[in-house]
Amino acid sequence: MKRSSLQFPFAPALALAALLGTLGPLEPAAAQSPELLFEEALYREAAAADPSGAVRAYRAVIDAPGVSPRLAARARLRLGVCLLLAGDEDAAGEQLAAVLAHPGADPELVRAARRYLRQPAPEDPARFVPSDVALYAEVVEPRENVRGLSALLEGTPFQNPVDYYVTELARRAGDDAAWPPPESTLRVVPEAAAFLNEGFLRELQKIEGLAVAVPGPREAEDDFLAVLLPGSSVFLRGLVQFSLTLSGASPVGKRRDMALFRFPRPKDSPGAEPDSLPHVALGADVILLGKPRRLVEDAVECGSGGGASLAAAGELQAARSSRQGGILFAYLGGRRVTEVLRTSMTGGELEAFEVLHAVLGLDRVRSAGITLTRSAAEDALHLEVRVRLDAVGLEAWRAFAAPALDGGLLGAVPPGALGFLAAKVADGPRQLDALRAALEPVLEALERQGQEQALGLFRTLSGFFAEEPGRRLVEEVAGVAVGLGDGKPELGVPPLFCVLEMRRPDAAGGVVEAALGGLFARFLQNVASRSFQDEVIEARGEKIAVRSVEPLPGVRFRCLRLGAAFVVSPSVDALLAARAAAAGGQSPAADALPSGSGKCLFLRPAALVQRGKGKAHTARDLEVVFREVPRLLVATRDGPDSLSLEVVVPDITPTARAVLTSLAETLKARRARAKQPAPGEEPKAGAEEE
Repeated sequence: MKRSSLQFPFAPALALAALLGTLGPLEPAAAQSPELLFEEALYREAAAADPSGAVRAYRAVIDAPGVSPRLAARARLRLGVCLLLAGDEDAAGEQLAAVLAHPGADPELVRAARRYLRQPAPEDPARFVPSDVALYAEVVEPRENVRGLSALLEGTPFQNPVDYYVTELARRAGDDAAWPPPESTLRVVPEAAAFLNEGFLRELQKIEGLAVAVPGPREAEDDFLAVLLPGSSVFLRGLVQFSLTLSGASPVGKRRDMALFRFPRPKDSPGAEPDSLPHVALGADVILLGKPRRLVEDAVECGSGGGASLAAAGELQAARSSRQGGILFAYLGGRRVTEVLRTSMTGGELEAFEVLHAVLGLDRVRSAGITLTRSAAEDALHLEVRVRLDAVGLEAWRAFAAPALDGGLLGAVPPGALGFLAAKVADGPRQLDALRAALEPVLEALERQGQEQALGLFRTLSGFFAEEPGRRLVEEVAGVAVGLGDGKPELGVPPLFCVLEMRRPDAAGGVVEAALGGLFARFLQNVASRSFQDEVIEARGEKIAVRSVEPLPGVRFRCLRLGAAFVVSPSVDALLAARAAAAGGQSPAADALPSGSGKCLFLRPAALVQRGKGKAHTARDLEVVFREVPRLLVATRDGPDSLSLEVVVPDITPTARAVLTSLAETLKARRARAKQPAPGEEPKAGAEEE
């Protein structure tokens, strides 16, 4: 996307500063060109942190003789931003309004000015959406992001089946054993390739907006609204009109000069009410598709200024603040989502939802914004969820809030771990008490259902951490990481590990050992030793002193101290890996961990799928994706009235291409299996030719 109007070109400004030698009072406008004045104003605003000087400099640009309309509009936008930062909203509003009225303003400048003025932009699909929605999702900057999708498809069967076939021929030339190539030809995933090929994606780059919404009060579960702003794409408008003709849609009138069409009743619902069927409204600059008819008509009214639009809602504006540079953005309407979920559930599902609602305080969620972003510099995909809520007095919030992670905890995690969950602990005893209070609705539900075994387990654990030595451990722990190493199971015990970062490490060894010994004694009834002993393990030519305990005959847990961290594991490989990580500063998550993260979940999906092959019952479509994803990171940040959750997938370009290729081959194989006759059934006529 062209962002020159909103970026700060520091390099030219710094070069200018070097030539001037100093930033003194502005020279008269006649002595400098408007372009140089603008560069100096940018420097004062961004690099010199001189907003007052920047205001004077931008005014000098606007008043300079010979300034072009385009440059004057850029100067007014930056002047308006500086005045906003200075708290002069009235003066800022005048400058931003002047940008909207300026005949030479770039469309991107106009969009930026509308955002600062909190005005719905003409190309904003949200202005056609009624404010009372449960879910709203949009493609951010379709032109640029469709171009990015096109780049990810390069070299996959989805990009162009013909080119992919030719590439396969060239790659396998002379390899008779590999002939014929797989069915990655004209027939590879034809349905998807028809819409993901380069030509169609190039046409999609012309659209100005695309969004889908789910209404809050719904007449049916599948009610929806889709908004398409086709922009300069004549082809997409023609495609919609062709679809209406082909499906037999009938005209049903007009709304605000927009023609309304109704799709025919489906064969499986011959008695459906006419107004409950999907409808299309065709306007000069917008195409609306949805059901029922009322929702489409409300959308027409909103777009014409005759109804309350989602684009003007304060909660949406606040949620949208994080979508800059995103690919996709979604907005959840807080309590409306809760209402929709509640009305769609019955019986046990509804009871479980009510328990979850009480524990998490879902009635306090005001809204949630979800942004999918691709970082070109890191080649990483980021999915960020920001939840705005009233957290005061919410026990679950107090229980799980955590300070930022640091190297003291993550530095002792085995770098080859297949997965781990890590969190800092602010105040263990207080958080544990808050957790007990938050889980009261769960305990009440278990008691109503007569789940005595689950109740007994909770009471045993709760009692252990409420008394010595468990309570002492809770007081001393500053961070916890638990996970699965990449070593082999020993005596059937998987290579699990636990890293405990202690507040007073010199005195913590006895605390850790006493707590683990007490935990084993409470849950395991056997005659094996439960007291820790000194042990020296020899591995890879090294001798390492550890403390070990044997809670079950033949099963030994070892504890290794690494600075302020204590690593406990039944796996020698996990201990050695943790020791090497602490010595070399290696951490599998630290590089991609977003700043300020208090909790993180790190996974190696591809390795986990390989480890569980033939054992785990994973949905096949999910397995196709996960087996191509080398790393996945989920991190959270806690604020006074918000929660941010960020999912990071590094190396997204090769990962996405591998997933698409794998998915294409899986769909091909599934289609081939579907053509096979059942046992004892004759092959279908024409199957060979097809």
